[in-house]
Amino acid sequence: MDVQEQIPEYQIPLERVGVTNVRKLVVRQRKGEKGALSVKIDAFVDVLPNKKGAHMSRCVESINEVIESVRQEDIEDLELFAGEVAARLLSKNDDATKTEVKSTADYPIIKKSPKTKKLSQEMYKLVSHATAYRIGGEQIVRHSIGVIVEGMTACPCAQDMMRSRAEKSLMELVTSNIVTENTIKEILRSIPMPTHNQRARAELSIDLPHESIRIEANDMINLVEMCFSSPIYEVLKRPDEELVVYTAHLKPQFVEDCVREIVAKCIERFPDLPDDALIRARVESFESIHRHNAVAQCSVYVEELRESKF
Repeated sequence: MDVQEQIPEYQIPLERVGVTNVRKLVVRQRKGEKGALSVKIDAFVDVLPNKKGAHMSRCVESINEVIESVRQEDIEDLELFAGEVAARLLSKNDDATKTEVKSTADYPIIKKSPKTKKLSQEMYKLVSHATAYRIGGEQIVRHSIGVIVEGMTACPCAQDMMRSRAEKSLMELVTSNIVTENTIKEILRSIPMPTHNQRARAELSIDLPHESIRIEANDMINLVEMCFSSPIYEVLKRPDEELVVYTAHLKPQFVEDCVREIVAKCIERFPDLPDDALIRARVESFESIHRHNAVAQCSVYVEELRESKF
């Protein structure tokens, strides 16, 4: 008998046992474009209370088998790759009821700067999860596709305080009969007030009930970027920088605003999502005037969103 099959001293069930940080090169082909992704993979299996341990080698073995099986055809989606690994891992562990696989990959996209149209390689992350369940004699695999995107937030609270400060100062010119109140209002309306701004990181994932539903990672990235105060870019010439800063101050956003907008726009951008699809969003702002960060997150089913009156 393998040591892993022996009865442990403390018979306590374990939810997740496995390996992390397995690195593989996976070739992804989508819409005629082929690219190699350096993928970091975590794989886990649950362990029953009467079993001393898991066969760790089976986790890596399952990953290698899937890579070998798709080597000639390449893969279309990282989440389907994760799902296949999870399914194979479950098949290799007869007494397990659940396996989990997470894969993360750097994902480059060539984009243009907003004004001068300079090309640069912008880096994002693809994050895919898959869970395989054994219910009765049937295997069920559930996938999620996710992206990590960085952008810029401008603080609405500080901007409101700066607007009040500017209005108070400008009103002194009205008292001196230099300008009228209407002129002051027009100035404040047309010129966005300063505020502190910072880089923020957003994570969006959509948990899908079955693999027939497909979502483009690029669409998710574009959706998230538009929910910041402004997207950010690797290369910015002066006209680009002016436009990015100006645009960001026209749309001040708390992290709470970003998360809510991301979630709301998911059902607009992806109208075919089933009611039982789960949307998860998280935004963390690396504050420029504080030593701490600000964070907001939300998990909500599509059905709840459709029934709400936001």
